[in-house]
Amino acid sequence: MRKFNFHGHNFYFTKTPAIDALINEIFSDNYHVLQSGIQFSSGDIILDLGANEGVFSIMMAKLFPAADIYSVEAISSTYRTLLSNIASNHCSNIHPFNCGVGGETGKREFVVCNDFSGGSSSVMRHTFSKLHHHKEMVNIYSMQDIFNKLNIDYCKLLKIDIEGMEHETILNCENLMRIENLVGEFHINSNLQSQGYSTAQLVTYIRERTNLIHYETCQMAE
Repeated sequence: MRKFNFHGHNFYFTKTPAIDALINEIFSDNYHVLQSGIQFSSGDIILDLGANEGVFSIMMAKLFPAADIYSVEAISSTYRTLLSNIASNHCSNIHPFNCGVGGETGKREFVVCNDFSGGSSSVMRHTFSKLHHHKEMVNIYSMQDIFNKLNIDYCKLLKIDIEGMEHETILNCENLMRIENLVGEFHINSNLQSQGYSTAQLVTYIRERTNLIHYETCQMAE
């Protein structure tokens, strides 16, 4: 178990190959959420799309206990770690869901990394090694259906890190004006570019509809 203290709160995470990197990223405020000064009142909703092992959700749950956090993670093995970490931190205000998010509702095949909890995606076409990857069918929901499924009318903060699927998800989202603030990691590779996607297009689309606090650009695997 990885244990440490941050802002007067104790945190506990299952030791995995990814956990140290995730802790370093999230608790350094890589999404600039803490720097922004945003505050959360009772009933405010944080939607964590691509919750991974739950580090961001758990940090927000403890720092802002009045908020309700909805944590969405697509990959079954990572989701089990997410559940374990939520339980270890006794976060009753986190509501976990095992599904993915995309442009439309359906099923998609993901390439899943066996060695690291991040990086699994359906937009990779060439990166597959039987030694380091496996494939998994995932239930995918559009943003409209996610809002309906989780009974969300208004979202104070959306954090999105869904390994390249953010383009189709956000550009097909009818709910973006119901999201007050957005942070995320925006990915690009040649497959996404061949579909006409670009980070600049995505950023412009978001900024015309809501407050983009911070984003990071990532060149992802092919």
